[in-house]
Amino acid sequence: MNDKDHILQQNEKIRVLELQNQILSIHWEESPDGILVVDSDWKMVSYNQRFVDMWGIAQHILDAKDDRASIQSILDKLCHPKQFLDKVEYLMAHPTEKSQEILELKNGCFFDRSSTPIVGKDHDDCGRIWFFRDISEKIKQEEERLERARQQEEFKKLDSLKTMAGAIAHRFNNTMMAVQGNLELMAFTLPADSNEHKMATDAAQAASEAAQIGSMMLSYVGQQPLKLQNVPLETVTRESVATVKNLLHPSISLQFTPPDQPLYCSIDQKLIKKVIVSIITNAIESLNDKAGTIEVSFGRSHFAMDSLPVTFQNDNLKDGNYAFCQIKDCGHGISQKNLLRIFEPFFTTRFVGRGLGLALTVGTMQSHYGAITVESTLAHGTTVRVLLPSIDLSSQQTIASEDDSYQRETIQLSGKILLADDEKMVLDVGRKMLQMLGFTVYTAINGHEAVDKILNQNISFCAVVLDVSMPEMDGIEAMNAIRNFDPTLPILLSSGFSEGNLSFKEGGEDKPDGFLGKPFQLSDMRSSLEKLLS
Repeated sequence: MNDKDHILQQNEKIRVLELQNQILSIHWEESPDGILVVDSDWKMVSYNQRFVDMWGIAQHILDAKDDRASIQSILDKLCHPKQFLDKVEYLMAHPTEKSQEILELKNGCFFDRSSTPIVGKDHDDCGRIWFFRDISEKIKQEEERLERARQQEEFKKLDSLKTMAGAIAHRFNNTMMAVQGNLELMAFTLPADSNEHKMATDAAQAASEAAQIGSMMLSYVGQQPLKLQNVPLETVTRESVATVKNLLHPSISLQFTPPDQPLYCSIDQKLIKKVIVSIITNAIESLNDKAGTIEVSFGRSHFAMDSLPVTFQNDNLKDGNYAFCQIKDCGHGISQKNLLRIFEPFFTTRFVGRGLGLALTVGTMQSHYGAITVESTLAHGTTVRVLLPSIDLSSQQTIASEDDSYQRETIQLSGKILLADDEKMVLDVGRKMLQMLGFTVYTAINGHEAVDKILNQNISFCAVVLDVSMPEMDGIEAMNAIRNFDPTLPILLSSGFSEGNLSFKEGGEDKPDGFLGKPFQLSDMRSSLEKLLS
């Protein structure tokens, strides 16, 4: 090619680029996209202000002496070099191809980058037009959408697990009722100094401890009964610290900093104590008997629901001010991967048989309308906060527990009583216990039969004991039917579920006169009926 032909070819490329620029100039500056035109040598020919702004390129660089700074030298400072250079190399080898890809910048922003080739009349390469659109917000919204979807799936999974745990706990408690009750009754029939009595008593004690498995499952699903009192959070925390002090290695220092003023919360002290003990125990174990410090402190602060672990996000929890107990250790910490799973049941990084601790705190905290937050970094320790709704000190009044407010009268238990339960073994054990207490016992295997005996048989019952979960007509339905006939007849409901998990009418008009949780012992039955009939 002679010099004249070369000049003509270059002029043609320039003419094509100028024509392309004229077409683009109609919406050049109004475009939401950054626009860049380069020639066949990948030198910048022109660009709009949006391109300059979105890339943060200094104007003096663009207005350099030759006014044709290399696009590569600019953009590879902003992009991940390999990501950009691989694409440039490909397009230089395929100048007629269009392109579109997502470009991730070093600063975390995302751009949709597309380009169209500029081809001359002889189909030769004249350059390329690039369009850059900032899609960082779009990417962020999509990530948030996916996170919300993931959380919804997590909620569904947790709900399913809680439903299953509750059903298993109910069935387990019914079964343990028969085992525990029969062993206890057997012990009463044997001489107190006999080996058989000791064996029956030991077995009954073991059965009682095994029954705690049902209580643990109810704790996980937040269905355990609560005995609420308005007490300072510091008080129950001090008791928790005292409980675990025997676990402290001499090299571990535990620092307790009380709040400036009492932080009153409405809590079940026994259950919240278990939560705090579990957390402090984890802190102690994280130090592996090495020298270190565990700091226990208190405070009150505002927390947003969406900042809490997914496990605790539900309709009962609101944004607001919470009192908190903070346990901070300098142990080995928790990886971010494991941090997402610490509240899962049976998840543990320790040996098999451990790991129920934090999972069991979930239901307890949810039943108290509270939550737990955990911050941790590997090799730098963990900070755990137990959040509880605080009570306004100006209106604080200590609420006496049910046991404190009830002064039991010594009464003679006797009379005719009706017991309804669809579990034959439970019905048999309950009948024997009631007979031992001094009652004449009538039984029913479902709610319909219980109602029929009340309405159609001329029997003057002193009380009725109804199992909640029965076929055909459950205990609550039977109770309402009996009350329509005789509203003065005392009714005791019994269930493997907690009373708080039962569905009563708004206002509580259909609540029972008493509640007896399964599995129960003879002393529990006596105590409930003495209170019911006093």
